[in-house]
Amino acid sequence: MGSSDNAKPTFHVEAAKKRVKELTKETMVSVPEGTGGSLALSDHQLGDPFSVHVSLAVEWNASLLTVLDVSFNKFADGLARALGDMTTPHLPVLHTVNLSSNNFTDASSDALVRFLNKAPALTHVDLSLNHLGMSCAKHLAAALPPQGLKALVSLDLSSNKLLDDGCDLICHALTSRKNALQSLTLSMNLLTDAAGIGLANMVAASSIRQLVVSGNLIGDYGASAIAFAMDRSTHLDALYLDGNAIGPPGVFAFLNILRSNPGKSYQVLCLDDNPTDQALIDQVSQTRLSHMLHACHPSCPVSGSLDLHGPHLFQQLDAYIDDALCKTTVRLLRSFPQLLDVNLSDNVIADCGALAIGFYLALNPTLTRLNLSGNQITDVGAFGLAKGLLVNSSLTELHVGSNRLGDAGVSSIYATSFDNKKSVLATIHVKGNLHSSEGDTIVHAIVQSKALATQLQEATPVVLDLSYVATS
Repeated sequence: MGSSDNAKPTFHVEAAKKRVKELTKETMVSVPEGTGGSLALSDHQLGDPFSVHVSLAVEWNASLLTVLDVSFNKFADGLARALGDMTTPHLPVLHTVNLSSNNFTDASSDALVRFLNKAPALTHVDLSLNHLGMSCAKHLAAALPPQGLKALVSLDLSSNKLLDDGCDLICHALTSRKNALQSLTLSMNLLTDAAGIGLANMVAASSIRQLVVSGNLIGDYGASAIAFAMDRSTHLDALYLDGNAIGPPGVFAFLNILRSNPGKSYQVLCLDDNPTDQALIDQVSQTRLSHMLHACHPSCPVSGSLDLHGPHLFQQLDAYIDDALCKTTVRLLRSFPQLLDVNLSDNVIADCGALAIGFYLALNPTLTRLNLSGNQITDVGAFGLAKGLLVNSSLTELHVGSNRLGDAGVSSIYATSFDNKKSVLATIHVKGNLHSSEGDTIVHAIVQSKALATQLQEATPVVLDLSYVATS
């Protein structure tokens, strides 16, 4: 007969009920009792004395548990071992595990990964803000497909102690084995240029779509390698390298890559807070946004109406049109000769952007309606628009309301439409600007004058017959 000392621990529902009751009393949270769903215990100051409580709650709900969130507590290796030693072999529908902001260390990382491997449907894992290093990286790398974690799409290991060696282990596993991972976050792990090379190889060879390595020590060499890998990748869409040690050479590498492939766009390319010229970072940002704008609007809408309304555009670009992006916008408009209606309202276009739009209007496009309301155009920008209107013969409706136009700016637009004898501009909206009642009076006089001129022009001319009539 074998000794009972070697028998595996067994799960008892009555023991689980008791512990769950204690856990509910401590946290004032409704903990599921065999019904599954979400076990959400974030930010309750729980520590390892409650490890058994949590592991029994997980095991009791194992077959139906979908989310485990114990982030922002004080759990350490005790909980990791309790989860890893659970008797249940599978957590079949568990898809999200959030263990962020606790005190897990490498000492229990094998148990932690054993627990994760029990969940074949696991898609999102957050281990950020712990004390995990090389050992955890080793166990995670070994657990990646084809061994396990085949459904994993998001892994967050930020604010740990991976260092370059730990990063390399994970990158090598992702590079050499087919996997489903789309988002990898390794911020604040003291990564240097050495890790940058491994990251570059991983970006070029894997299906990763988002890479976040903010707040590390990656310099020009590592950044340049990642830039070239980004260009080779057919999947990467978002890259965060802010807060590293990248100087002008590294930033130039990204700028050159963007310029060399204008047909390729990225949702995010963040290089902020690096030791380089901010103007250079701004060039990268504007080039990226330019590519995004063209990618979102590759051809002229069949209707002839182009909607670049600020909030709508923000959903696409995560940015509004400012003066710099307005230049790209004008180039886009010029590439669509069939445009009839353009909505640029509620952006942040100021005077330089208005001047660029004025030049566009001077080219006499087929455009009949232009909406610039809700921007930041002042009298200076209005003068730029007026110069374009002076020779335009197609625009019939102009909206410049809710900008910063004064009397001079509003008057210049109206006066120009009067002076241009070929103008067909019949409607101008200026409500919500800074012009005074005196400016309104001037505008009213100009409108009346134009109406009178139009009336006289359209009236049937009186014909005076001066032909000679013979008298008898």
